[in-house]
Amino acid sequence: AGALYGSGELKPIRVRMAVARTLSLTAIVVLAGLSVITAKATTSYIRAVQAEAARKDLEWDDALRLANQAVRADAGYWRGHLERAHVLKSRGVWDLDADAADAYARDAVTSYERVLAMNPHDDYARLELSRAYAALLGEAERALALLRENVNNAPANAQFHAELGLRLRRMGRHREALDAFVAARKINPDDRMTRLNIRSLQKKLNLN
Repeated sequence: AGALYGSGELKPIRVRMAVARTLSLTAIVVLAGLSVITAKATTSYIRAVQAEAARKDLEWDDALRLANQAVRADAGYWRGHLERAHVLKSRGVWDLDADAADAYARDAVTSYERVLAMNPHDDYARLELSRAYAALLGEAERALALLRENVNNAPANAQFHAELGLRLRRMGRHREALDAFVAARKINPDDRMTRLNIRSLQKKLNLN
C-alpha cells in the first residue's frame, strides 16, 4: 500500500510516516522556541513594571536591580532598557557625588539611545533623552535636535512644542521660543504655563 509520486509510482507508507515525523518534530522545536521567547519577554516585562513601581517610590537601588533583571531576561525587548534609563536619569539628577552622577547620566543616555534603536518611534523616550542631554550633560544643541525631531514626528502634540519652547528659552533664543509656544497654544489653548511663557516672551521682545 502506498500513495502515488508525481511520476505515478507508489510512495511507500514508511516514507510518508518519516515525512510526518519530521514535520511533527519541526513543529515541536518551533513551538518550544516560541515558548522560550514568550517566557523571556514576559519575565522582562514583569521586572520592568516592578522597577517602575520601585522608582516611583524612590527606591532607586531596588528599581535599578529590577531594571537590570529585565534587561538580562530579554536584552532584545526595549521596555527593560527604557525603565533602566529612567532609573539612571533619576540617579544622575539626585546623586550628590558629582562623578557618580555623571556616570549615571551617561549610562542613562546610552540606555535611551538603545531604546530608540529598538523602537525609533518612541517619541517620549526621545523626549527623556533630550532632557538627559540638556540637564545632565549640558549638551543643549543635541537636546534641541531631538526636540525638533519630536515636533516633526508629532506636529499635533502640544507638549512637544512647549518642550521645544522651554529649551529655546533656556538657550536665550527668545524669538524661536515664542514661536514654539504659540504653536503649542494653537493645539492646547487652555495650558496656563504656555500662556504664561508667551506673555513673558512677548514682554522680553517688546511685542506687547
